[in-house]
Amino acid sequence: DSIRHIRTSREMGEHYMWLELALRDERIAGRAEGKAEGREEGKAEGKAEGKAEAVLELLSDLGEVPESWKGRILAVQDGAVLRKLLKAAARAESLESFEKLSGPF
Repeated sequence: DSIRHIRTSREMGEHYMWLELALRDERIAGRAEGKAEGREEGKAEGKAEGKAEAVLELLSDLGEVPESWKGRILAVQDGAVLRKLLKAAARAESLESFEKLSGPF
């Protein structure tokens, strides 16, 4: 009897509908938040990759960049470290001077 009453009750139907709408809105909000976070992460990764490639481009003007350097530079995700490397690459007169200017990275 209770279950039949719940199923046929207009008031319970309205409560159920509101619950469904609230859950749907929460799912939509969660998806939107996840998408926004993903876009921000993608932007940060893209900026880091662009700076790393700029460092390698400047270094390639100074000579053959060792493969080990390429891998290490491309792996850097820290913006401050990448800015330091970019400035060092811009100031360097040779690969050796870059190594001295940049320090360990």
